Amino acid sequence: MAQSNSSDREIGLEEALALMMPDTRLNLEIFEGPFRGIVSAILLKKEKKRIHVSYPCYMGHPIPVRREAGVNITVRTNNRCMVIRGEIEGIVKEDAPILVIRLSSKGGLWTRERQFKRMRAEIPFIARRIDRRERLAFAGKTVDVSGNGFLFETRRTLPVGTRLRVDLKIPKAPAPLPSIVRVTRVTVDPARDPKINLVAVSFDEISLEDQDRLVHHIFELEWKDSAEKRPPDSSGGS
Repeated sequence: MAQSNSSDREIGLEEALALMMPDTRLNLEIFEGPFRGIVSAILLKKEKKRIHVSYPCYMGHPIPVRREAGVNITVRTNNRCMVIRGEIEGIVKEDAPILVIRLSSKGGLWTRERQFKRMRAEIPFIARRIDRRERLAFAGKTVDVSGNGFLFETRRTLPVGTRLRVDLKIPKAPAPLPSIVRVTRVTVDPARDPKINLVAVSFDEISLEDQDRLVHHIFELEWKDSAEKRPPDSSGGS
């Protein structure tokens, strides 16, 4: 499902490090070891070839990690992002555990935000804000969805950067897909109800297994949509 883009640009390690500002939130895609999935962490310190980040959690619980496990680090700015490969070097125990990641000397890739095909689909979900200002859950439906995140409509005020715990109710899935998402964009369509916000979110935390289920569902929707648009076979039989 990943898409390439002619505007993608390779960048060196020095430029990649310059895009990583302390105290910003990074996404870590860990694809080796006992936990495989996407989590988020705060950048604490950067060096010439490595970074120190807050110890990542999944649904509020610290994840098990393996030394030398591969990880993709994503830094988002507006509608584009930088992705660089790294390896988990180890854990430093100070006031709190810190994860040390050794960065690839080959640098990274400056690319667009969307890495998966987006498909119009109404998938029900239950969401709850993670901050302390609002504990009540609310229900909604996606407008479109991809392996990176989704778009939905709401009358609620959700500023950019807001984090939500979301349970997506994928058809045929044995249970709702849990995830943590972050609001990346909020717009209003003046031609429609100006009180309805179009909210775009990206996944901050999701297991690769659940992401695969979501991408598989998008594949099925795309196949069904193509089949419905395909003209009937008029060749007939003799």
